[in-house]
Amino acid sequence: MIVDPDFLDHWRTRMVVDALGDEQAPIYILRLWAHCQARKSDRFAMPPAGLKAQCRAPGDAIEFERALTDAGFVVRDGESVHVLGWAEQNAALLAAWENGAKGGRPPKKPKQNPRVTTVKPTGNPAVTHGEPSANPDETDKSREEKISPDGDSFGQPADAGKPDGRPPAKTALVWEAYRTAYRDRYDADPVRNAMVNGQLSQVVARLGEDAPRVAAFYVAHPAAFYVQAGHSVALLLRDAEKLCTEWRTGKTMAPGPPRGVPQQGRYAAAGRTLFGPSQEPEVIDVEAR
Repeated sequence: MIVDPDFLDHWRTRMVVDALGDEQAPIYILRLWAHCQARKSDRFAMPPAGLKAQCRAPGDAIEFERALTDAGFVVRDGESVHVLGWAEQNAALLAAWENGAKGGRPPKKPKQNPRVTTVKPTGNPAVTHGEPSANPDETDKSREEKISPDGDSFGQPADAGKPDGRPPAKTALVWEAYRTAYRDRYDADPVRNAMVNGQLSQVVARLGEDAPRVAAFYVAHPAAFYVQAGHSVALLLRDAEKLCTEWRTGKTMAPGPPRGVPQQGRYAAAGRTLFGPSQEPEVIDVEAR
């Protein structure tokens, strides 16, 4: 099991500690990850009480699962629980298990080195019948015309695919939208790791083609809880459908803009830059009413 060096002091871990009021919360998370390794899976049919018992956590089972969900460690799908980020973090371990099930890594074939050459040597004709080769000092103009100054072929978008011809990851657009809006708001790039990739993949699965626009809208959201969490991807995943509804209707339910945070109009510019002009969302101040 692979655990990052900053796990104990990571803000997600501290969210669980604060929510439960229990400094032993990291141990509960490690027990859950150990269960994943023992079962060689990150999905289980497990009720909230079972999750609490597996982690040996005290207190209420529903509150315990909510704390893990809010921090982005688990997400429930009906009767099943999905442990987020564990498979991506332990990809090498999963690959080793898969190779072991197939009998181990296939051995390399030795290169043949025949002692006797059976192929006849090629001839060396006295007269060359082919056309003369081009002057290497001349520049291939056709190649210059096909290559743009930045190295990309004309007519091909920058994100058309990977160098080996594979299509871009399905999270590419939503990550770019989230990163651009995040940088515009916080003047820094967001952290990207295996857990974030897994969460963005689920956002795309739940929102489809609306995911990039909802991600940019979310970073501009003035809700105090989102601001305190630094507009983490975990909360984007947790409230995906709610945020999509607010983006479509243009109405954001929030308890008023938090103190010390710039007005929303500045951050809506990120969405306009990415997706074109659109009506800025109407913020309904619940406390004022």
